[in-house]
Amino acid sequence: MFQSLLVACSTTFTWGYLISKANEEVFEVNESHLVVASAITALGAIRQSNSHIKATLAVGNSIPVVYAVLEVIQKIAKWAGKELQVPDVGKCAKEIQKAVNPV
Repeated sequence: MFQSLLVACSTTFTWGYLISKANEEVFEVNESHLVVASAITALGAIRQSNSHIKATLAVGNSIPVVYAVLEVIQKIAKWAGKELQVPDVGKCAKEIQKAVNPV
């Protein structure tokens, strides 16, 4: 129990720290979001992937860019013998548009 809690806390802290520092010193905000969304998708966490894909679109990444990155992730996963489910970027984009411009 303690070990799994330690790993979870360590992972959360490490991701948050590294991405925040990289965001300050290396990447633009939209690039950082794309890195996080890509990594989470590659890990196979589909529910979290949907949320992060929406965020990466909301901060200014284009639909074609997100599609291209997800395509690369799928190709690498296939090469590694892993079947990977990826979010529906079009659906995510529509949900973001609906949230921003409710009719």
